[in-house]
Amino acid sequence: MKKFILSALLLVGLSFGAYAGYPVSAYINCSTGPGLLNTGVYVNSGDLLTISNDITDTWTFGPYNKEVNADGVNPFGLTFGSLTQNGQTFGYGTMVGRIGNNPYFLVGTSFNQVANKSGNLFLGCWDDNYSDNSGWITASVSTTYTFPFGAPLPAAAPALMLGSIAVPFFRKKK
Repeated sequence: MKKFILSALLLVGLSFGAYAGYPVSAYINCSTGPGLLNTGVYVNSGDLLTISNDITDTWTFGPYNKEVNADGVNPFGLTFGSLTQNGQTFGYGTMVGRIGNNPYFLVGTSFNQVANKSGNLFLGCWDDNYSDNSGWITASVSTTYTFPFGAPLPAAAPALMLGSIAVPFFRKKK
């Protein structure tokens, strides 16, 4: 019985992960620069992927140091147009992500979706000239295994833990 309880707790503990903040550089991790930041987080297809950034966290891009947050919005609520690269269009200065070598997706200040691809998670700034960018935005990342029926495991974890703890109390003594 002890082995069963330990196995259940280990299963719950390994099924989802919250990861510390990743400083994403507008200069180094630009869509046209040296390369997006490899977070080292492996995402499985079907995982619930959550990425969040502080809305007041900003970086700058362009020759006139346009300051924006991960949504590509400056402190006054202005945006600076959009950019199309490789058939994908996002606003200048927005944070984008990529799973493996799959297409980019918009992260912005808040991303919460079920992944449809598997691979390492990459993050970066969407811009056409990395050489005049500066600053960084810190992204928090978490993944949650999703059961085939769509319920994330952390929602089921308390019931699993309570059930595995309660079993010994209902056993009949010999």
